[in-house]
Amino acid sequence: MSAEKLTYNLLTNKKRFTEGVIARLKLPEKTGNKYPQVFIWDTKTSGFGVRLTTTKKTYIIQGRVKDADADCRYTIGDCSKIPLAQAKMRAKKILAQMAEGINPHEDKKAERGYGKTLRDFTELYVNSRKDKLKAGSGEKMLEKMEKAFPDWIDKEIVKITEEDIETRFETLSRGKRGNGNYAQTNQAFRTLGAIMNYAQRKLLDKYRRPIMAVNPVSVLTTEHLWHYIPPRKEIIPEDKLGDVWLLLQELRNDFRDMTRTIADAACFGLLTGARPGKDGEVLPLEWKNVFLDRQLWYLPDPKNRRPAYLPLSDLATKILKARFNEDNRYVFPGYKKGTHLKSIRTIMEKISDVAGVHLMPYDLRRTFTYILKNSSFVTKEETLDEKSGKIKQINVQRTSTDWQVDYLLQHSLKGNVTFWHYGQSFRPEQLIPNMNGVANFILLRAEKAKLEAKA
Repeated sequence: MSAEKLTYNLLTNKKRFTEGVIARLKLPEKTGNKYPQVFIWDTKTSGFGVRLTTTKKTYIIQGRVKDADADCRYTIGDCSKIPLAQAKMRAKKILAQMAEGINPHEDKKAERGYGKTLRDFTELYVNSRKDKLKAGSGEKMLEKMEKAFPDWIDKEIVKITEEDIETRFETLSRGKRGNGNYAQTNQAFRTLGAIMNYAQRKLLDKYRRPIMAVNPVSVLTTEHLWHYIPPRKEIIPEDKLGDVWLLLQELRNDFRDMTRTIADAACFGLLTGARPGKDGEVLPLEWKNVFLDRQLWYLPDPKNRRPAYLPLSDLATKILKARFNEDNRYVFPGYKKGTHLKSIRTIMEKISDVAGVHLMPYDLRRTFTYILKNSSFVTKEETLDEKSGKIKQINVQRTSTDWQVDYLLQHSLKGNVTFWHYGQSFRPEQLIPNMNGVANFILLRAEKAKLEAKA
């Protein structure tokens, strides 16, 4: 068949479609390196046709979307799989929608989830929460998705099924050598679930209905597959607290600079309860956020996203004063100039040996919390002397209240009625006695450990 004849057929071939006519249509033959197409149009339904290629027959429609500049051609489906009557009915429906201004290609994209991948929705999710996520959290979320789901990251998100979720959850839980990490597996799928919830809200069809009827990660809940991870409760045992403090003081006097720095960071974490990780609050601390004259330090971007000034005990202030170096940006500098310390894990091994229990850096924060709730402090308060009628100051023994504990740990205070009604006018310096109570609790046990060692 000549090229001229194909062009003529493409423009003028028309037939009255019946099942028999469609069945008798012959496919064009390949000519050289060319794969010709022939279009046959129905005489009854304008815009409804069949496209013939060297391999198959396909129902199509062609028309102009309202207000569009050019015709739109849309594939309905394989002639061998769709009855003529059904194809014609669908063609009329699509042509009517085009007349109303609906582009069938855009509708098809919606049905496929707009072609957006897990990577696309991870980035959209992160961008939608820029004000809520801490700096760097978005990049880490994408890294986690790439690491946990390398073969899914560039897959259309609507093509990830419940079966996929169950299989991958089991695989990650098991690990390559039977050493899977249950906590990390849970975390990876909870993050994936949050991203898919976001995609579910955004992927809507033309009737504003969700394309993803169900978040596939929810199968882990319905099938009770989530791993139970018991909360960590390790703290430095109270009867070993003094020995641990004496160890830290010994390391603070070590001849190696980094050993002294790590020991000081561990002491600071224990005395303040601040988060000790490399992206936490202790290790990245800068001197510009420390106010030794007021015994305060400043958290510009804590986990609860509420910048705050926090008090320092006399002991913590003394440790920081001994460290002060105006040439360093960071309070706890790292191995390379201009960097901060990345970890205190090496010293935690020594602390664990003395404490007799395996401890992680975050366990210093738990220990601080235990001490804060169980220690007392003395404050000077005013009272009225009934005999003289004069106001006098007296020493009063106090313990930290719930809102004070939450504030010092930088927990959310949303539900704390006492704080929001009565605590907002307080100054952070007023909580220095609370911090001194923690320091004294530790020092008393250190003195006791000294005496027991001499006995």
